[in-house]
Amino acid sequence: MQGLVFIKDAIRSAISFLPNKKIFFNFEIFYFVRDHNKMDYLFYSQIEFILKRGKGVKACLFDSESKQIISNLIPLSQFQDNNFFYFDYITNKNRTVVEGMECVVIVRPSSLKAVIEELACPFYGTYIIIFTSQIDPFSLEILANADLKSIITEVHEINADLFKQCSRLYTTNSEKYKRVLDGLSSVVLSLEISPNIKVFDESLFEGYTGPCDSQAELLNKANDKNLKHIGRELKSKSEQYNFQRKGTFLLLGRNFDLVTPLVYDWHYQAMIYEHLQADNSLVKINQKEFSLNDTFFSNNKFVEIATVGENIKETIKTIDKSQLKFANHNFEDVEESIMMKSKMECHLNIYNTLISECLKSKSLSEYENEIICNKEKVDLKSLVNSLETDQALKLLLVHFLKWIKNWDESSKEFPKFRSQILKYQEIFKPRNFCYKNNFNNEIDIKLGYISPLKRIIKHVVHKKLKENALVNINDEVKDVSPIIIYIEGGVTMREYREAMQCEQEYNVDIVVVGSEIINSSSILKKIL
Repeated sequence: MQGLVFIKDAIRSAISFLPNKKIFFNFEIFYFVRDHNKMDYLFYSQIEFILKRGKGVKACLFDSESKQIISNLIPLSQFQDNNFFYFDYITNKNRTVVEGMECVVIVRPSSLKAVIEELACPFYGTYIIIFTSQIDPFSLEILANADLKSIITEVHEINADLFKQCSRLYTTNSEKYKRVLDGLSSVVLSLEISPNIKVFDESLFEGYTGPCDSQAELLNKANDKNLKHIGRELKSKSEQYNFQRKGTFLLLGRNFDLVTPLVYDWHYQAMIYEHLQADNSLVKINQKEFSLNDTFFSNNKFVEIATVGENIKETIKTIDKSQLKFANHNFEDVEESIMMKSKMECHLNIYNTLISECLKSKSLSEYENEIICNKEKVDLKSLVNSLETDQALKLLLVHFLKWIKNWDESSKEFPKFRSQILKYQEIFKPRNFCYKNNFNNEIDIKLGYISPLKRIIKHVVHKKLKENALVNINDEVKDVSPIIIYIEGGVTMREYREAMQCEQEYNVDIVVVGSEIINSSSILKKIL
């Protein structure tokens, strides 16, 4: 195969960069994570592998998905420390040819065509091709035949096909079967585990009474590839490699619990995602962006909002005191102090914005929790007439999910909202799952809500999972940890927080994956 060298572990030397060639920079179109508290748990080895590829000054090309995957994992400073100085999309044909430069191409297998086009008219001297997930042998043969100029020196599959959102929190950013399977397979292969795979099986649980499916719809559902198919594929994948490390993989459909995404969450990270434009560790307020990759955010993301305000004030006081001792600081200390002050001003800006928003939600939050605890406490008909449309609909959905069996009949009592209620039922298909929400009665009702996922994790750890709650795809294994949780239909920041609390409490490793990050705002958008 012309010019194609497959190297699994050893790295072959590539052509050195010629010093008389001009280096072109293209940082402006890329956002890279600026600061990491620690290396990524899941893709640590992949990060190290990428950074060590090639010699001399290097270029790096991405497709639209791989750019986001990698920029969420590797700070720009780390790329620069390893001689990467040019970044661009592989689809950009307006680049300048630099014949002596080595190029590392990081793309998903779906971008094979773009790679082949690059090889036909190369901009660089040699290429190292890295695919974020496994590529089939036929595609590799096509790639080899396309390398007519013998400029590919290495080809690798690194199995890093998820979008990192936070420490141990990832998304697939898709619910398409193949895309989800590639993402979840990268977890199995990265952790090198043969886990006990447990799947939420909708057929086991009674659905709410509603319009009957037609025969055609039932046939389409039967032909759909669902979570069971993903579970079997993951089982097959792990068996191919005969990994000795075990663990647990939970595959859940969002309709195992539809109440949690609607319940208002009073903790810092969850409120940011509820009220602000937040994506990939960036928050936008009035067209200005703030990064959430800093120590203060890491320490306070799971903290209740009132305590966050106190912590911001105390941290600013501490910084101000240290700046008064200017004479005792060297230049690095002063510079660090200024950076910390700047970060805290960002958090103060975010906090003030959240406070103005959450004051509008105080009463609504109490109502929704009272509905969950005791429906008799709330005069729902009178209440919804006094609220804005989205607020009223949110309370009605919580009420229907918690207490109503026949949505079609009961929704007639609320004619103004009936179409949205039935649309919600059609889209999200509620199920009467055996794990329910719970409350901590020892604290404020607004903070006491506990999602079903927390009890599921507890029962998995103690091997007391309710009978038939989840279907086993393979045999039980002795070692529960690590626990990987995938929620199709999206994961909430509350569930992520509770999973991380369980990780500390039970001393297990937990990774949370969702098709996306969701909250009540994103849910209501789909039906309003």
